[in-house]
Amino acid sequence: DPRALERGRWYRLEDASGARHMFVHNYTRDITDTRPKNCFDLSQKEKRLLGTPITELPVVLQRIHQQLKKIPLVYGTEAACHAWKNYATYSQDSHLLDTGVLKRVNERSLEECRRSIVAAMKNGTKL
Repeated sequence: DPRALERGRWYRLEDASGARHMFVHNYTRDITDTRPKNCFDLSQKEKRLLGTPITELPVVLQRIHQQLKKIPLVYGTEAACHAWKNYATYSQDSHLLDTGVLKRVNERSLEECRRSIVAAMKNGTKL
């Protein structure tokens, strides 16, 4: 229905490099690269609700770990977690704790998590 595009809002989203952008309709989920007439830019509050882009995640995690002296946790979609798992596996300054094994809390899985936390603290790496 072409009238569906008149309702709802178009939002401008940038790609990872920031060089290009696209417009996404919140009602129909249509995507276009030309600016529609009823387009709105996301506010800072709405951008915060979307979370941290995966390209900025290493910097944010480093800041949390070094400045706040806290262990950061990453929640995301299956695709985003898979990408982050691939990065953390090959990164020298990260130690991965995959909580996918915690579907049921048992003694063995808790011990694996404890070992990962202790290894990260001992080696001074991000968890």
